Amino acid sequence: MSSKELLKKIPFFSSLSDEILSKIESISRTVSYKKGEHIFLEGSFTSDLYMVASGEVKIVRENNGSEITIATFKEKEFFGEVALFTDSPRTAGAYASKDSTLVRIKGENLIDLIYEIPEIAIEIIKIQGDRLRKSTKQIESLTIKLFELAKKIT
Repeated sequence: MSSKELLKKIPFFSSLSDEILSKIESISRTVSYKKGEHIFLEGSFTSDLYMVASGEVKIVRENNGSEITIATFKEKEFFGEVALFTDSPRTAGAYASKDSTLVRIKGENLIDLIYEIPEIAIEIIKIQGDRLRKSTKQIESLTIKLFELAKKIT
């Protein structure tokens, strides 16, 4: 599958024109990772965006020597978009949990393209909004469970 074909199947790119997709494809590279191989480390200063062509990627955080899985991304999903808009280190690491082929877009190249074609940013923001909404629901659910647990203990 070509990068452009994959881009068309990813929700935030699916509504973009072929012309815009061709521009995005021109700044994309296909990269392969073996199972267990790190894509980026927690704390690293990278801003690349990744799309999963095949395989599976886990986003993880370290906590007192244990690894906590934050998210799992499969074919046609993307990750790494938060780092595009911040000058902060990665808040979590990513590794291939299966042999994986990804499409990588260098952050600085995508930012340049966003200035030229703002519709790309709008699509990214829509997905970030959906992810934020899901995260908020998870936090609410955990807060309720924690409150209920605290009531039982006291």
